[in-house]
Amino acid sequence: MFPALATVILLQISIFNRVADGPFWVVVMTQTHTCRVYWWSTLLHIQNFVNPQHMCLLHSWYLAIDVQLYILSPLVLVWVLTGRKKLAWSALAGSLIAVLAAATTYNFIRNLPSGLLTPSRPLDSEDFFNKYYVNPLTRASPFVVGLIFGYILHLNRGKKVKINLILATILWICATVIALLIIYSFYPITQLDWDNQFADNMINSFMRPAWAMFVGWMIFACVHGYGGPVNWILSHRAWKVLSRLSYVMYLVHYPMQLIINAMPIVPIYFDIRFSLYRFLADFSLAVIVAYLITIIIDAPCSVLIKHFMGGGPKKPVKVLEDPETLENK
Repeated sequence: MFPALATVILLQISIFNRVADGPFWVVVMTQTHTCRVYWWSTLLHIQNFVNPQHMCLLHSWYLAIDVQLYILSPLVLVWVLTGRKKLAWSALAGSLIAVLAAATTYNFIRNLPSGLLTPSRPLDSEDFFNKYYVNPLTRASPFVVGLIFGYILHLNRGKKVKINLILATILWICATVIALLIIYSFYPITQLDWDNQFADNMINSFMRPAWAMFVGWMIFACVHGYGGPVNWILSHRAWKVLSRLSYVMYLVHYPMQLIINAMPIVPIYFDIRFSLYRFLADFSLAVIVAYLITIIIDAPCSVLIKHFMGGGPKKPVKVLEDPETLENK
């Protein structure tokens, strides 16, 4: 993970600001300057605390929170790994209740909007990003939901889980309804007349753990044979290459989009066909750049790290033949 991140930061500092030019190139130059000043906080995964307003690679907030929550996870996992189910479930349930209560209290105190783009409260977008969006407290509940589903999968590893077809259908319907409600909840909050602080606080408190529950059920259902066409799509071989490039694609897609958006010198008129062309261009460029970084930097560094950490390829074990077999030869 570190070599690819360091490579993208280096590219942002040295090359990305020189590949082109345009009327909005100041956006790319600003990002370059930010990386030259705060590259270290991004590599240490503390940028959401040290400089949330001036992040190098703005989208790397996710990596910071992911690492921070992984560091804190032993506080829960130490009880899960005891092998006692009651103690494990108590720790997981208690952790989920604690982080939900803390996040809900925080949200009702802060009274922030429920989205980055809220036309009814444009001046609050910066506060929303700095105090909610990149805050580990508000992101902890979906992480704990993931721990719970991971523990459920661990308990049922190698077992045939039997779920009544009707129950499985009901669970899929409930999960789909929850997912659609979450997706379409963004429509009313992006309207100019939106003014419901209680709903904003509830959305900020429970929307993300609810989405994590939807994803957790989808994974559980697919693992144990109740995924149907969803499992066929997600398990298709076509995703194999992209899955290996996905992390580096995540790292490079945002700088690539900044460059592309800063280049046009004529007005752009929105239509479906233009959006499709732009998506294909962004996606293709991200795949190409991610592939180059992966084969030149990430893959070789991963092999070297595994080698120095003792996880390299094992030597073949010589099988000693039975003495009687040797005599008969």
